Amino acid sequence: DTITNFDRIDDVIMGGMSSSSFRDAEGKDYAIWSGICRTDGGGFCGTRTRPFREPLQIMDTTTEGFYIECRFTSDTEPDRRVWKMSTRTEQSRGEELYLTDFKITNNEEKEWNRI
Repeated sequence: DTITNFDRIDDVIMGGMSSSSFRDAEGKDYAIWSGICRTDGGGFCGTRTRPFREPLQIMDTTTEGFYIECRFTSDTEPDRRVWKMSTRTEQSRGEELYLTDFKITNNEEKEWNRI
């Protein structure tokens, strides 16, 4: 069960009222992250991986990076949200953090976006 490798991060850790969940999509090769973000006062929801016992080997001499696939299904306004992806190269919190914003397209077919 790979979802046990993830934690949710919601603004309740700072006294907010947002909440999210992360669960398996039964019979699918992906998981579902969903929730309600209360924006009064700057709310947020997110998810992150727990520290790996062994580093995740995604880079080699022929690889220049990695991607995520995501889609937006809750309404027709993905532009109202800020979407970010960050990654680290070390387990310590003192090393470099690589961060990027991205956009999810608004489409009626609920197609996957490769970021």
